[in-house]
Amino acid sequence: MRIAFFGYHKSFDFDKIGGTNSLVRRISLELVKDHNITVDYVIYGTSSEKIENNSGITSNYFNKLKEALNSLKNYDHVVTMYIPPGDFINYALFRRKEKNNIFFHIIYTDWPRSFIKRNAFFIFNSLWRYNGKSFSISPRIKDALKKWGDESVFLLPPVPLDYFMEIGNNKNLGNLRVTFIGRVDVGKGVLEVIDILNQLAQDENIILKFYGIHWEDDPEAVKIHKNLSSQNKFDYISLDFNHYSSEVEEMVQDILRETDIFLQPYRHLSSSIDMPLLILEAMASLCAVITRPYGDIPRIYGESVCLVDDEEGSEKIVEIIRRASQWIPMELERINHQNKTFSFDTLTVTTIFLKSLLEVGGKIS
Repeated sequence: MRIAFFGYHKSFDFDKIGGTNSLVRRISLELVKDHNITVDYVIYGTSSEKIENNSGITSNYFNKLKEALNSLKNYDHVVTMYIPPGDFINYALFRRKEKNNIFFHIIYTDWPRSFIKRNAFFIFNSLWRYNGKSFSISPRIKDALKKWGDESVFLLPPVPLDYFMEIGNNKNLGNLRVTFIGRVDVGKGVLEVIDILNQLAQDENIILKFYGIHWEDDPEAVKIHKNLSSQNKFDYISLDFNHYSSEVEEMVQDILRETDIFLQPYRHLSSSIDMPLLILEAMASLCAVITRPYGDIPRIYGESVCLVDDEEGSEKIVEIIRRASQWIPMELERINHQNKTFSFDTLTVTTIFLKSLLEVGGKIS
């Protein structure tokens, strides 16, 4: 079986970090390692080249859509990640032409903030249907697709088994450890995080860590980074995570293992995939996650004191953290139950994904 993950440049890539990149990479590596399936990336809208990495996955880059589409004829299954609206029709015509030769699938990862854009996307794909499977990474995407007659497969972003911990294995009996990891981006809630950490800075029994991924493309993010670097109220660790590596994966895993409360007070989910992967990774690591009840976070994370409404500001979050000893033990038990309920480890997620592909046709050879 030959599988291609296909999409526009910057929507995903093997060596980039971020939710969509990790989702595709983790499934791809599992398919290659455990099932001996050929998996390639086909990406267009950039300079043409071919890159083979040590994992057995080849990334094929093309300048033009037409060149990329021609290369897709070499695959049994094509999994679509993102196609710009301007290319919708040409891609739909290609799918129609090759429908007897290739199974085309799509993974829906985002929930556009614009009602018009969101529904236009769903409507177009309902009119020009894929002949394979649709995958939804959140219940609300699945529900929206169902309204248009698309019974998609629910597929949470996968988390490696190494992240998962059992009750009692990762929490110390000393100081409370409060951590933020993420891009220095207003949409990620970094201004709220800074305010929270400043208020907690005088609490001697709380260890504060801010791991910020420096984002040089945004002038406001650069300004925030400089301010964080010059302050001394809490630890600010600037991370250069432009490219994926196993060392980066291990570092995030280690940080979460040494965290009791993980801060992710998003301003909106459009700054992330619709079910944020970092929240799932923190859940697997048995961290209490203080975040906003946006999208399907309440359905996946579960009902919790840690889900703080928009109208409740940073003072409310500080109050919750300061009385953590009263609620953390029960919270960890509850998170552990959620982890087992949804089973989002990489092996399970990849098994669901591969089974879905095989249901429409083809076989592992």
